[in-house]
Amino acid sequence: MATDTLPALELKQIALFLNPPSEDLSELSHSAYKGDREAYLSFCQDRGLAIGDPSSVEAYKKFLVETSVKPTTINRKLCAIKAGLNGYLIAVYGREKAEVLKSAYKVVRGIKLSKNQKVIRPESVLSEEEIEKLIQAADLKTSLIILFLSKTGCRISEALNLTFENVTETDDAAEITVIGKGEKSRTVFLSKSDLLKIRKTFSGNRFLFETIHGNHYDQVNITKKIGRLSESVLGKHISAHTLRHSFATNMIRKTRKIQATSEYLGHSSTAITLDMYTHETLSLDELL
Repeated sequence: MATDTLPALELKQIALFLNPPSEDLSELSHSAYKGDREAYLSFCQDRGLAIGDPSSVEAYKKFLVETSVKPTTINRKLCAIKAGLNGYLIAVYGREKAEVLKSAYKVVRGIKLSKNQKVIRPESVLSEEEIEKLIQAADLKTSLIILFLSKTGCRISEALNLTFENVTETDDAAEITVIGKGEKSRTVFLSKSDLLKIRKTFSGNRFLFETIHGNHYDQVNITKKIGRLSESVLGKHISAHTLRHSFATNMIRKTRKIQATSEYLGHSSTAITLDMYTHETLSLDELL
């Protein structure tokens, strides 16, 4: 169907665009996507553009680019707008006809991201099963570092710098104070049984992960070791930081609590988490 025959939204249908009945998102994700849709509506109304027409979506994309909005954020906004339009089409015309009508939006494409831009794709994270394979294949000390990173979402530098002063044992778990970027502290949790394994295996006097010479482990060497292990066991190369991304992605997938996950990871704002990880909830490929 040609794009010029795509029905534009009428005012009474805007509510279906803002809050599609078929959409299943967490409260925080819904709030973020609704805000993106409202910004698009304001843009169209200010310029007299047809709401829902592909040309107005393309014009909005151009506006975002010209105002120096980050590519990852632009792509998230396009996802939100397309999902809203798709939800409106389903509600008004039914799923079968909506599939035909939404093809009109294929002309509006996301921004191609360079490799160094932060967006975490599904294929670049590990499933819980893959993480368990790594743990089982690694030597004891490396396996415990992998376990710690995968269960806490810590950066490798944060984990290797932890001292026993950072650890407080409670009745239920070990509470670990982590000093992250910008010297900001946060608390992560580990089971007491896992902490006991680490203490018994590394036998450190100061650092949680301590070498036989009383120093903390070198993060470059550990990352290289994990990379070599993953190539051998999983047939693909990962870094220690992949375990942090995997923790975040798997946690959001299971709980759908983006704000809580963001705070647990120590991100400076929820927007960072949304930009990096909400492809797991909604992606351009899934909408086209």
